[in-house]
Amino acid sequence: MDKRHEGKSDVPIDHLCNVKGKFKKFNYECSIENFSQRLEKTGERIESPTCVVGSNDEISVWCLYIYPHGSTESSKDFVSVYLTLVEPDRAKVKYYKLSILDDKEEEKHICMNKVVEFNNRGWGFTKFIKRDVLLNESNGLLVNDKLTILCEAEIIGVNCENNNNSETSVNCSKPQSNLSLDLGNLFNSQMFTDCCIKVGETTIKVHKGILATRSPGFHNI
Repeated sequence: MDKRHEGKSDVPIDHLCNVKGKFKKFNYECSIENFSQRLEKTGERIESPTCVVGSNDEISVWCLYIYPHGSTESSKDFVSVYLTLVEPDRAKVKYYKLSILDDKEEEKHICMNKVVEFNNRGWGFTKFIKRDVLLNESNGLLVNDKLTILCEAEIIGVNCENNNNSETSVNCSKPQSNLSLDLGNLFNSQMFTDCCIKVGETTIKVHKGILATRSPGFHNI
């Protein structure tokens, strides 16, 4: 069984999951109704509701990414499942385990990985289970067409980059002034002009406010 990590992105949340968890070691249960009728294509996923684990400075937020038709073209005949760290930036787990709860609520098709560091990515199994095995009713893996995945993990530690830093170094450069260029463009465009000055046979449209600011002689125009 292969183990691969999956990047995060903004996708709609599918509210079909029940979550149970506790500090450090947690169980995360996700149920998907009408699984055989899901319309996701290869590379399209279901994102479970988040699971918040821990307290105070040791809080971490997790979710599952589930691809009903695989996350890649090579896994289109499989279901792909990934445990994903939402917050903070990093976390390390002693192990994580993914399994399917059958019609007797017993764990089946157990896949496990040990000592993994999550860094804005998810870890899991691209070829978690073959679709034809999962959809075969005689295997008892779908209960009334409902897939239930159980995730168990033990967290070693979590941390967030720059979370406790009182000072942060930032490189700044002084922006170049474009005021003269902007005023020139305003004059050439003649937009929002409210006054005209006639010099011989030439009429110039101007902005009274700008003229008055530049010279008191234009205040009474």
